[in-house]
Amino acid sequence: RARTLVAIVAGAWLVAVTLASAYAILEPDGIHAELESTAFWLSVLKFTPYTRWPEFLAGAALGAIWLRTPAERRGTRLGTPLVAGGALACIAILLCATRIPYTLLHNGGLLPLYAAIIWGLMLGRGPLHRALSVRPLTALGDASYVLYVLQLPLIEWMMLVSGTRADAISARFTAVALPLIVALAVAVHRLVERRAQTWLRAQLARFTLPSVALAQKPSAAQ
Repeated sequence: RARTLVAIVAGAWLVAVTLASAYAILEPDGIHAELESTAFWLSVLKFTPYTRWPEFLAGAALGAIWLRTPAERRGTRLGTPLVAGGALACIAILLCATRIPYTLLHNGGLLPLYAAIIWGLMLGRGPLHRALSVRPLTALGDASYVLYVLQLPLIEWMMLVSGTRADAISARFTAVALPLIVALAVAVHRLVERRAQTWLRAQLARFTLPSVALAQKPSAAQ
């Protein structure tokens, strides 16, 4: 039910905020975490799946709400206000970032605003949506998961090959690395991910379609 899914989104956000706030209050690494801070428990909070599942669950529930909401009740006219308003609110909060615990900004604090922006983008109406629908940007969007997966190992390899230290990354290194990583992500998406998705969907269909057909088959008593 939509009400249950909304509760899941709210509960997931609460868990994410609680974890981030707990680190800011307890400071288990003995440091006041900032953008450039590195420490064991801070890395656990920022990068492990276990602490990021609430955000993933909130996104999945938001998608389920979208699918279960009739098109006429999704707020078609709110597309641009949700996107623009959510983005401006994020910018305003980030301008005050020095007064807000870093872990809260990194893990879940802005989740409701992200949800508003995503919902507004899914509505697909308005000048901003048309601008974001140009082919180069949609290609980058399609390759975003590959970019997410490959960005760190590719950067590490480039630093190793070029002999660049993590604390000495220059603008020149960034100017070369960034477009190269994006290009590699787009290539891997087209050459690997698309084919893998096609194969996986076919395999899943072999298992799910018979189950669906069996569930829909009338019983002998009927």
